[in-house]
Amino acid sequence: MMHPTLVLNSPSVHFWSMASLLLLLAALGAASAESSGAALREVVRNRRCLPEGRQSVFPFSGERLWVFEVNDWTSQQLTTAVAAILLKEHAGYGVDINHVTSGTGVYQRIAKDSARGVAMEQHFNSGRQFGYANLEVWPAGQRDKYLQYVTNDGVVRDMGFVGYEGRSGWFVSQAFAEDPRFPITPEFYRAYDRAGNGSRPVIQALQAESSVLCGSPGVCTGISAVECPGSREPDDVELVWCPPKVDGATPAVLAKSPFVDQGFNEEIAQGNGFRFAVRYVGLQKFSTASYEALANGIAQVIHIWRPSLTMARLQREDVKISRVMLPSEDCGEHRSDGRGDWSCDFPLQALSKLASVEAKEDPVINKFLRKFSIPQGTEDPTGPPSESLEGGGLRELLSDLLSRMDDTAAAAGAGAAASIRPATAEEIFDTACDWVKSNEHTGARWNYWVEARNVPFFADTLHWLYPLPFLLALSFAAIAYIVFLEWPWLHTTLTRSSTRRIMARTGHCRTDLELRLREAARVKPIESKPLTLPLAIGRSMGHMSDALPLSPKMRGSTSIPKTPTTKGPNVHHRECTGLTDNYWKGLAERAFEIEEVKVFWKKVEQWTLEARSLTELPAPKPPPVGDYVYLAHHSFPCLQQHGRVSIPLLRSSSGAASGQSLEVELVVSECDGGAKKGRDFGAGTHRVVFAPGEDHAVVNVPIKHHLDQWQNSYWFQVRLTSVLSGGGGIIASPAEAIVLVLSEEAWPANIPETKRGGAGISLMRYFIYLDRLRRGEKWRKTMIGMCWLPVHSVFISTIVQKVLVDHVVKGIQNTTNYADIVWFYTESVILIIVQLISLGLNRWADVVQTRNRGRTGGIRQVHRGELLRKFMHMEHSEHWLASDASWLYALIYDADVVTGKAYFSVFELFQSITALFLSLVLAIGLAFWAWSQNRGTSDARIASPGTWQAIWYILGVVIIIPLGLFGVWFRRKLMWAAVIARKDLECAWFKSCTWIITHWRQLYGLSGQEKVALEKRVLKQNSEFIPAHWDARDTMNDTAWVTHWIQGVAYCFMLIFGLFALCEYSRFGIGAMEVGTYYALCKIYLSVGKYVGRLSGVFVDMQQAVVSLREIAALNNQVDQRSQRREARRWAARIGSRCKASLLRHGSSNSLEQNVCAQGITIAHGMCFVRPMEHKVGSTFAELKLRACTIPLGCIVHVSLGNERVLRSFLGLISQVIHPTDAMGQELPDDAEGVSVPNGLKVNMLPVGSVGMGTTAPSLLDQLEFTGAPKDLCHALAEAVGLEPHRETASLGMGSMQVFSIIRAILVDPDVLCAFRPLAFVPMDMRMSVHMLLRLWQGGGGLPRVAEFLGCPLKQGIYRTSTRSLIIGNPEQDLWGGFKTDVHLDLARYLWKGPDLDPSSVGSTTSSAAEGSPWRPSGSPTPTPKLRLGRGLQDKNIQDIWGGS
Repeated sequence: MMHPTLVLNSPSVHFWSMASLLLLLAALGAASAESSGAALREVVRNRRCLPEGRQSVFPFSGERLWVFEVNDWTSQQLTTAVAAILLKEHAGYGVDINHVTSGTGVYQRIAKDSARGVAMEQHFNSGRQFGYANLEVWPAGQRDKYLQYVTNDGVVRDMGFVGYEGRSGWFVSQAFAEDPRFPITPEFYRAYDRAGNGSRPVIQALQAESSVLCGSPGVCTGISAVECPGSREPDDVELVWCPPKVDGATPAVLAKSPFVDQGFNEEIAQGNGFRFAVRYVGLQKFSTASYEALANGIAQVIHIWRPSLTMARLQREDVKISRVMLPSEDCGEHRSDGRGDWSCDFPLQALSKLASVEAKEDPVINKFLRKFSIPQGTEDPTGPPSESLEGGGLRELLSDLLSRMDDTAAAAGAGAAASIRPATAEEIFDTACDWVKSNEHTGARWNYWVEARNVPFFADTLHWLYPLPFLLALSFAAIAYIVFLEWPWLHTTLTRSSTRRIMARTGHCRTDLELRLREAARVKPIESKPLTLPLAIGRSMGHMSDALPLSPKMRGSTSIPKTPTTKGPNVHHRECTGLTDNYWKGLAERAFEIEEVKVFWKKVEQWTLEARSLTELPAPKPPPVGDYVYLAHHSFPCLQQHGRVSIPLLRSSSGAASGQSLEVELVVSECDGGAKKGRDFGAGTHRVVFAPGEDHAVVNVPIKHHLDQWQNSYWFQVRLTSVLSGGGGIIASPAEAIVLVLSEEAWPANIPETKRGGAGISLMRYFIYLDRLRRGEKWRKTMIGMCWLPVHSVFISTIVQKVLVDHVVKGIQNTTNYADIVWFYTESVILIIVQLISLGLNRWADVVQTRNRGRTGGIRQVHRGELLRKFMHMEHSEHWLASDASWLYALIYDADVVTGKAYFSVFELFQSITALFLSLVLAIGLAFWAWSQNRGTSDARIASPGTWQAIWYILGVVIIIPLGLFGVWFRRKLMWAAVIARKDLECAWFKSCTWIITHWRQLYGLSGQEKVALEKRVLKQNSEFIPAHWDARDTMNDTAWVTHWIQGVAYCFMLIFGLFALCEYSRFGIGAMEVGTYYALCKIYLSVGKYVGRLSGVFVDMQQAVVSLREIAALNNQVDQRSQRREARRWAARIGSRCKASLLRHGSSNSLEQNVCAQGITIAHGMCFVRPMEHKVGSTFAELKLRACTIPLGCIVHVSLGNERVLRSFLGLISQVIHPTDAMGQELPDDAEGVSVPNGLKVNMLPVGSVGMGTTAPSLLDQLEFTGAPKDLCHALAEAVGLEPHRETASLGMGSMQVFSIIRAILVDPDVLCAFRPLAFVPMDMRMSVHMLLRLWQGGGGLPRVAEFLGCPLKQGIYRTSTRSLIIGNPEQDLWGGFKTDVHLDLARYLWKGPDLDPSSVGSTTSSAAEGSPWRPSGSPTPTPKLRLGRGLQDKNIQDIWGGS
């Protein structure tokens, strides 16, 4: 009877099922309830197929026993019956059948880890040795077991494929599939997707015909079907499985057993929007119900596999069925317990034969099982099978079995319906026997599976004889030689010490990323809890104030339920109680929990109240004494070709007027700027003496001008360390300065400008020369090692082979003298030893070139470092000339190309030349060999062919080389064009991908439509790049094939003519083409082809590298740090007899306070900033012109303007982030004035946006320490503003990142800090506090005062003025207002709106008012014309510049 939860709404199902059952019982009578698989054992034991008089091939008499496993699959039973008949009756083996109910545990049984089945248990208990095999294993469901037992442990042998394929699937009747009532045809999986609009009619039809009541008693829910009660006896049980969280009437898939395609049905039933139950009914009922449902067009989804008796019956009866088309992509992962996420169709499987390890030890059974094969059958799988078993396959076997079953039913008078049942063991054996007999005389296919041997069985082995004793001794000698080379001489990684050292670095063989992602892939869903938060917070919990501030009521709420947190390696959600209390707090709450922070902010608040009451700026604290010495500036740029740099020192006016001399110590030393003492500059200690009345001195430091080695900008430092003698003088700030050395030479190797054009030969030559100088001795070692490598393969091996074949073997064959024979054998041993020694030298050469070539650390990373240094130290506006993607692409791709295809190609070039030279020497040597062989012949007609043929072979070697290289050179411009096109398009795609990956944190703000549009744009770029890549790939490959064609044709000529010569010599003694010579010529020509091909490949690679070299040269030779170069020329002009006057004119004074407060930052009249033509628009800086003005220092300056881009440009010019240009956007002349900042002042601008350094400095504290401030001060200041010092900077919110930027700027402690709306993103609870902190820094004396309030006082051995300046753009007046000492500047009053600027007179110091000014005074009545800031700038941008933001 059916399962009690089954809803039977179709009377036809009742009628046909019961009718079939009654007819089957009538036909078979009291047939045994035992399955055909179990009964097959007795049939094979008791019956015989082949004639009685037939002798078996081996007289084993059943001594060797093999047990074949069968289950209830008819195809496996047929196949196993065929194998059992042949192995028992033809080969003479003992055969037994072990019946199991399912294929689960097949690997364990074959490995004999477990015993299941009557036959296997009997043989285990008896202790008899036997082999075990399964001839039809479906591998898809147990791939992990295959990997374990076959691949890793080797306890199960894979004997190949059985010959036919297997595949399961979900099927429906064609009548149901083509029902016009359904919007979506049921043969498409979308028709069963409950989320789809058109699936409801199909699902309702399935529910009406056959469904189960999920959730009712007895239904297995939520666990794997194989774990359900009763699933261990699938033939006798009816089991219903339902997906988790599914109740009520649910359509059910009809299946035989949960052990067939184990886990697949359960996984597919839950994927693709399905909600199917699975009803397992056992073999007997499945055979009847599945056929009736498909034959009568019932709305039922049925799981059927091929090959099977059911499928063969449907095909024979021409029952139209349709396969449910499931997806084929993004399938997920299958697990045999049904807990995977597989959602695709059942895989097509090549069915395997597996055997126990006894098959390896028995060559007869090993050969039989490997060759045993039952083909699929007729070629057309949709057509009818062949009517004859002769030459047939499994389809014919199943068809014959069905006919036999029909005959049985007809003989019983039961009718056709009674044949719809499983086959009996006798029917299966008879069908297999007919197949064996039908194929015995048709080519005797299976006769070759077991062949008679002419040797005794015990003498048949799969192993070769052991080597002769002296060869064994040679093996030991070779091992000792290898050990000596690898360990004490070369110290390679083949030694244990090196292996331990390498393994100690990581301790594991998998990357952290792989382990983390694999761990995350095993995450399991958990039940939803009342209040959960995503666990995507990182190692440190973020604070809520950055995103959504919580109200005090919410912060103090205690109504959150305290439920236990879910534990495990991976959790998608964590309850609120799993979060620390610190998670919920804002910056202010976190900060004011610390008592020291409370004290700090009380001091700051008190100081702010006092500052608010001031009406004028307090006087800065004067130096402790009036006599002090300091450097004229904090940086001194110079040009390398000047050969020296002059360091000016200044003495205070009161000290110079004191009438006493003063001696100080100036130290010149290395720092982190890359300059090396002795190589780049002259380091040392200088004693500087100020005579009475002298207020300045100059120290000249020698700079090394590298004539043949290009260098990036580098710097070293000069420091005033102490006062050696004098009247109580002190050292003041700036007491330290960097000397920036700039080069105006061209990369690589200072290549002249005249040699940078043309075909790229000079560029390549200078690049190679540069790397050769850098590598030095290592370059020479690498060249020697590379050139030695072909000596072994081309020269030594060829000679040894030639001598062994043509001298030793012939000598042994042609001599009868025992002493000569001994000598020839000894000579062969000597030649083998020579070959072994040459192999060791080859290993030595390979180790030398590998360790000294430096492709990664010595070249690739060096060039990447040069590009990175160039990029990092360029000025802001200089980054506009080349895109960031171009730099990154050159850094990653071009640097790799020039390393592998330019630098290393040089070694391959000389290696190829050496190999070709050795090949030529060998060819000449063979010619002399032929001449020496025929020297005594008097007949010139016989002697001459050998000599002349050798000459032709030499000419063939010589001609191949220039022809191949000419073909490469001829196509060089085509290769350049193809490579450049690919490079440009790939760079565009690379830029888009880089942006997406590096801005992943902003992707949540994009809608799905925007993401799709962005993806389409990237895919479009990719589709444009791929054809260009094809062109470049084909161009380079086709160019290389020019040489391959030439060499290949020459090799063919050598083969045919050499063969003719060999035949002439072997048959008639004409010429001298011996077998060894022929082999040697073949090897020579192959070596020539190999190295000529490599040589042409080198030239092709070099042509590709030329493109990358030009790109890197263009980037490295871009003029960078223009303002510093301008200053270097100006400093060089100032130092001299006019030193004092020049310094004063440029804004230096002998009084530090006068220098800072009295002068200010001055802007020349008509100063302008114009962006390059290709970068007119951007969100950071805009173009502008200004009238003359001075920004006062020593106070807070409020700068206001409606256009914020122009305002940021103004702040950038003051802070020297960007620099003035002329009206055409070109660099100003050296004597032109733009923005004048007093010497000795450090100016800085607070960046707009994130300043986190990612993994370079992962924590806040790490990055704050980069400023040079003490660690305890960094820690205290971070805690004072509520930041967690050990938190990752990448995890900060926008508000916290702004606070972090502000405290970082305070720790840098510049003299002038420019900030654009610094408190705009600061969280509300910290905004007032950060405002007070900035005021304390500006008015209280900078970082020393902040450190004093924090309780971390700084050690100040050098006097520095307490004056600081803060210039703020568009400040919030509700925070910044109310301080009378602040200065307000309306920038709109100073914006120049006059006519176009004359580039020749921009603020030039040589022009005077008498010569006439190009500027219109601000009070002129002439209407202000529209401003034109550069060529190509349209009027629509003018409104953006002068209008609102």
